[in-house]
Amino acid sequence: RLRSLRNEAFVQGKSHFVSSPKKRCVETLGPLQRAISSGELFISPQLDEQQENENNEGFRVRVENFMNSLMEGPWNWIFLCSHGDWLPFALEYLQNENILMRKAAWVEYEIIGYRRILTWVVPDSRLFCANSEF
Repeated sequence: RLRSLRNEAFVQGKSHFVSSPKKRCVETLGPLQRAISSGELFISPQLDEQQENENNEGFRVRVENFMNSLMEGPWNWIFLCSHGDWLPFALEYLQNENILMRKAAWVEYEIIGYRRILTWVVPDSRLFCANSEF
């Protein structure tokens, strides 16, 4: 029954896919979006990396403003693809935790009503590589 409800929500457009404008992010999130949703992939400059002319406080405000705008939407599921400098600011905003990230890091975060759950954090994709050296 839960799978049926999930599938209905995807079909009804209650999932939201947003990517940084960078090609690698679009190439990462695009296939997932096409596989599980009839909606579209949105590109947002607010998910881009910190810019050279942007100080840390300005970057933090940009991330927080974006996260606030997401909370106002009607979506059941939100999929974001951004960067290793962006994700820690978003997690700090959501969870009040500062976790450093490397390239290819990912996070699964659930908000159910007022309950917030940091389900998965993979701060370094090399954790899953047999031949990686730290």
